[in-house]
Amino acid sequence: MLLLTLVGCVPSDPPVTPPPTSADPVFASDEEALAAAEEAYRAYISAVDDILASGGVDSGQLDGLVSPEVLAVQEEGFQQFRDLGWRATGSTILRNFTLQQFDGESMLVLYVCSDVSDVDVVDAEGVSQVSADRPTTTTFESSLAYDGRRFTVETDDPWEGSGVC
Repeated sequence: MLLLTLVGCVPSDPPVTPPPTSADPVFASDEEALAAAEEAYRAYISAVDDILASGGVDSGQLDGLVSPEVLAVQEEGFQQFRDLGWRATGSTILRNFTLQQFDGESMLVLYVCSDVSDVDVVDAEGVSQVSADRPTTTTFESSLAYDGRRFTVETDDPWEGSGVC
């Protein structure tokens, strides 16, 4: 019996066949993915506007919308607002969402024009703290991750390229 085992004459287990995977894309098109990412990004900026309007409190509004890294960066700004007694008025206007890349499944990078011309930052006495030379528009390059249900903002950095704003 030992000899038969050594030469392989013992029946073996059948090969394991992995379960079939879905060949269907997560989104029907890049445009559909961009629309979902735009919705998630708008929710993120709306929450930031709300937090700044309240003087930097309740950053929990960003839970589920951003990565821990983006939250940490935003929290520094919120802390500054709390420390200085500032609050924001007005809302950020987002325009020109442009798809930079999409891997077809879980990572999307977009460009967006952020317009803060209607946003003011005031101190406790209502005096504006905005510099007269503040740019009113900034292009951001943002990466978003899709977890099967929604996009979350993973990075959100100013971009120096042209053509978005």
